[in-house]
Amino acid sequence: MSKHIAVTSSLMFLWAGVANAYVVTTTDDAAPVHWAAYPVAYRVNADPTADVGGTAEAAVIDSSFAAWDDVVEETELFTNDGETESGYDDVMCQHKSLSADGTCSDQINTVVWAESEWAEGSGSIGLTYALFLVSTGEVFEADITMNGQHHDWATDGTEEAMDVANILTHEIGGRAQELRLSDAPAKLA
Repeated sequence: MSKHIAVTSSLMFLWAGVANAYVVTTTDDAAPVHWAAYPVAYRVNADPTADVGGTAEAAVIDSSFAAWDDVVEETELFTNDGETESGYDDVMCQHKSLSADGTCSDQINTVVWAESEWAEGSGSIGLTYALFLVSTGEVFEADITMNGQHHDWATDGTEEAMDVANILTHEIGGRAQELRLSDAPAKLA
């Protein structure tokens, strides 16, 4: 079974231009990349970021996922499946070293902060890695990584820090194309 790794969403400090739309990701055979069923379960690393921590951070993470539930009425798109011990190194191993048969994938959608050894450059704030079947476009794992090495994080509006809700809601929104929410960006704008 052929599988594909895709980096489908990232934030950068400097933008080359402003985009007013998004493009649906497709496989080489033009199959749209999508989730097979809802709700999509996610787990948060047991120690998300040293900058915030506690129940406030957990509530903001859940509300960032819930923001997308509001786009599609009467449909729960995401559900919190608890904590995971999988850390940034585990996520990067899965996505950088995925074997042809997918044995590196844990098929858990993980939210994790990298407090050291961020692999994607200091300008990247967050990245979402999606794994999907090339034959069907079905997503079987999407992990969100947040750059805690080069950026401070906050949930209280601290000006010098990255806002957890804003950045995470953006990264989750990168999943909108897999959810086939063609009008989602307009409703959240």
